[in-house]
Amino acid sequence: MNLKQEEKPPPSVLLVRLSSLGDIVQAIPLAAMLSHRGHRVGWLIEARFRDICSLVDLPVEWQTWERGWSATLGLRRLRGRYDLVCDLQGNWKSALCGRAIAGGKVWRPAPAQMRESASVLIRSRHSETVESPHILLRSLAVVEAALGSSFGVSPLEGTSSLLAPDENRRRLSRQLQGLGVPVGVPFIVQVLGPPEDPRTWPLEKVLHLAAGLDVPQVLLGGPAEEGLSLPQGVSVLRQEQGCLGDLVALGNLLADQGGVAVGHDGGAMHVLRASGAKTLFLFGPQDPARTGPLGESVLLAPIDLPCRPCLKRSCDLPEGNLCMDKIPAEVVRRELERLFHIG
Repeated sequence: MNLKQEEKPPPSVLLVRLSSLGDIVQAIPLAAMLSHRGHRVGWLIEARFRDICSLVDLPVEWQTWERGWSATLGLRRLRGRYDLVCDLQGNWKSALCGRAIAGGKVWRPAPAQMRESASVLIRSRHSETVESPHILLRSLAVVEAALGSSFGVSPLEGTSSLLAPDENRRRLSRQLQGLGVPVGVPFIVQVLGPPEDPRTWPLEKVLHLAAGLDVPQVLLGGPAEEGLSLPQGVSVLRQEQGCLGDLVALGNLLADQGGVAVGHDGGAMHVLRASGAKTLFLFGPQDPARTGPLGESVLLAPIDLPCRPCLKRSCDLPEGNLCMDKIPAEVVRRELERLFHIG
C-alpha cells in the first residue's frame, strides 16, 4: 500500500530589519514574496517602529526589540522558532540581535557590503557580493542565500502592502475636503522637510511649484516642519507624531484618487509609495541607486557635482546645498504632468 507523503512546508524565515522607517518599508516586498510562496514570515524591528505592524497587509509575525543588553539577550526566547534568520541590516545592532536568536547560523550580507564593516567579526553566514548597491536587492541576496534559491527582481516590483484602517481613511478624507481636495478627484501632495536637512527641497521651490499647479494640492508637514513660515492660504496637512496610520491613509487615498506625492528621499515618501501612491522622488545627497524606488526614475539637479552622493546630514559646500537647490521647479512640474496627466 502506497502512502502519500505529506509535503514538507517551506522553511520559516525571520527577517531582521530593525530600522529606519524608510528602510523597513523598502523591505516589505521581501516579506510579501516569502509569504506568497508559503513561508511563515517573522520580522524583528525596533519597538519605536511598532506602529507599522498593524498597517502591513501581510501575515507577518512581528517581534519587537528595545535597545539595550537586557532586551538583546532576551531575544533568546526566539531560538528555534524559525528555521532561518536573515539579517538584512548588516550593522552591529542587527548582528548582536541575530547572534542572540540563532548563534552563528544567521545569514547576513556579503562582508564587503555590510553597513558597518567591523560587525563581520561576529560569526555568521554570508550571501555572495551583489553588483547592485540597492538595499532591497542586497537584502534579496541574503534571503536567496539562506533559501538556496534565486527569485529575481520581478516579484519585488510594484508591491503595495500598507493599508490603513477605514477609520483613518474616513478621517483623512474629511481633512482633505476641508483643505479643498474633493472626494474622488486626483490631487498632489508635496512632502516638506526641515530646512537644516540637506535632503530637503527648498521651501521657495515648493511654493513656486505649488503656484504653478492648477490642481487640488496640499503640503504635508510633520512636527519637524512646524516652524516653517508659510504664506497665508497655503493648504497644509499636519502629520502628528506617532500617527503613521494617517500617513498610510493618505497614500491609500492618493492611490484611490489617482494622485501623486512628490518630495525628498525620506520615510514619509517611502510610506506613501508602499501605500500605493504614485511618487516622484527628488534626490540630492542620497544615492538613488541605493535607496531610490526600485525600477522607477527619480529627479536630480542637472549639474555636475563631484560630491554627490555624499550621504551626509549636513552640507560642506560654501555655496550651500546645490544638489537640492538646483532642482528646477519647472522640471518637477513637467514630470508631474507626465505622471498626473495635467497640462
